[in-house]
Amino acid sequence: MIVLTIIVVLASLSSPFVVRAWERYRVKLAGDQLRAAFTHAHVEAMRTGQIQVLRLELGGSSYYLQPWMAGDEVINVAAEEAYEQTTPQYQMEPVAEKKLPEDVTFESAQARFDTRAMEIEDEANKQQSGTTQWSQPLLFYPDGTSSQAKVTMANSRGEAVQVTLRKLTGLATVSDLTTLETLESESSEKEDF
Repeated sequence: MIVLTIIVVLASLSSPFVVRAWERYRVKLAGDQLRAAFTHAHVEAMRTGQIQVLRLELGGSSYYLQPWMAGDEVINVAAEEAYEQTTPQYQMEPVAEKKLPEDVTFESAQARFDTRAMEIEDEANKQQSGTTQWSQPLLFYPDGTSSQAKVTMANSRGEAVQVTLRKLTGLATVSDLTTLETLESESSEKEDF
């Protein structure tokens, strides 16, 4: 009985540490998941020859990827479909939203202005729903380039990671686990990313 009591006491003492470690792991996992989504969008844009648009739910955990229909796809389709695709638009089929791990949300998404993205951003703003705050579109181009962006994800304790997307290469990197306060102080020191 004494051994069993000691085991129970030790388990109850270590439980908070295990929970905290699991929360930190989920933040790191979210960073890796978003980096994988960026890589998928990068490859998909080059494979299909279509611009890929990735949007993030600010303050939430959802994100989605869909192709941008620029209107010139009519060259490759039948006459009936060509009539429907003569104006720029997002893909008409519903897109599957993906979610970050539990208790991890998108805190911020900063993207640098790109003149190539003006038309897409205007169309995206028109389609913005009132209940969900989506980030500005992060774009992946068929030539291998992308939007230049920094996305911050955090849990309820303020533990965070930041995923940086490089414009010329379309490659993403994930920062080490840090806190929101540290990221905010670093961003105030550096204006440009």
